[in-house]
Amino acid sequence: MEARHQERERIARDLHDTILQETQGLVLGFQALAGRLPADGEIRRSMEGLLDHADNTLVIARQSVSGLRASESEQASLVDRFEALAAEFAHGEIPVKLSVRGEEPSLPEDSRNEVYRVGREAVLNALRHSSASVVTVALTFETQRLRMIVQDDGVGILDLTRESAGRPGHWGLVGMRERAARIGAELSIRSVDGRGTTIELGLATGDGLWRRISAIRVGDRLRRFLSA
Repeated sequence: MEARHQERERIARDLHDTILQETQGLVLGFQALAGRLPADGEIRRSMEGLLDHADNTLVIARQSVSGLRASESEQASLVDRFEALAAEFAHGEIPVKLSVRGEEPSLPEDSRNEVYRVGREAVLNALRHSSASVVTVALTFETQRLRMIVQDDGVGILDLTRESAGRPGHWGLVGMRERAARIGAELSIRSVDGRGTTIELGLATGDGLWRRISAIRVGDRLRRFLSA
C-alpha cells in the first residue's frame, strides 16, 4: 500500500511539474498574443474560443492530478498550499506573490479547502484575463477571523454585474460566491476599469466559526423541512 501511494505521488508530481506547467505557460503565451489582436476580429474570437477550451482541459487535468494526491494536499495548511501556488507561477509572465500575517488557526478541512479553492480560482482568473503585471495574495490571520485578499493591477472586470451573474460556460465568480456561502464566509468583489480587481474573503474562526457552521446546518435542515 505504501509503495502504491508513493507511485501515485510520483506520477502526480511528474504530471504537474512537466505537462501541466508547460501547457499553462503555452496558454498564457497565446493569451498574451490574442490580447494584441483587434477585439472584434475573427482571428481573436477564434483564438479565445480555443483558449477557453484549453482552460477547460487544464481544469480537468488538474482535477485528475489532484485526485492522485488529494489525501496529501487537502491535509496541507492554507499557507503551504498558497506557497505552492505562488511557486507554480513564479517564473510566468505574471508572477504571483504571497504575504502572510499572523498564525494560521486550525480550521475544519471543508473550510480550509473552500478558502483555498476560492483563492486559487481568483488567482487563475487574474492570470487568464487581467493583463496584470502582478497578482498578490494576502492572508491575514486575526484572533477570531481569517481574511484573504487576491488583488491584481490589470484591466479590471468590464461588466462586473454580468460576470457575477455568470455567463454561459463561465463559472468563476459564481463558483467563488457559492463556495464562500457554503462555509459561511463573506466575499466581496471590487473592480475598476483599467485599475484592477480585488477579491476579498472573510471567515470567522474559533468560536465564531462554529457558530456560523451551526447556523448553516440549521438553515439547511429548515430548507429541507419546508421543501418536503
